[in-house]
Amino acid sequence: MGEGPTYTPAPKGRPHMHFDAHQPVINDLEARILTIRDSL
Repeated sequence: MGEGPTYTPAPKGRPHMHFDAHQPVINDLEARILTIRDSL
């Protein structure tokens, strides 16, 4: 898993490319959510 801006504009037919570009952000948000949930 590489870090840093690896976003490349993809054709509308390939939404998974857009998702992959934001994977590090999604992973970070998921980690925060799990931490908050566990602390409740």
